[in-house]
Amino acid sequence: MDRNRLDDIVRELQSILPWVIGISTPQEYKQAIKLMDELTDDAESNELLINLLFPVVERYEATALEFESFNKKIEQLDSGIVVLKTLIDQYNLSLNDFKHEIGDESAVAEILGGTRELTKAHIKGLSERFKISPAMFF
Repeated sequence: MDRNRLDDIVRELQSILPWVIGISTPQEYKQAIKLMDELTDDAESNELLINLLFPVVERYEATALEFESFNKKIEQLDSGIVVLKTLIDQYNLSLNDFKHEIGDESAVAEILGGTRELTKAHIKGLSERFKISPAMFF
């Protein structure tokens, strides 16, 4: 491995992709998000750049003061309820559509309201029906 050549490549990368070493301002974040939007228009062709940019954006969002209150709210959410709400929204379902996995409408409403918890059987049924990992509920 030619160390000088590698150093040259790193300097060139940093000049072309300044975000590669991190995002430090809201303006840089906005630019990174704009770039990510463009890259995901053809995700297959841009996979390498997306894989480089995503953790940089994720790290900024996890540590920037502008996201602090949002991150605290997210940490307090019940993952199972969030996944269930997302499934309802994405598949345009009603509370009656979970009879086989959870039970009647009132059982689903209690789970969504936080007065009842998803059981292992509920999670197994939902995971199988929607072909998602049970880990998403935790």
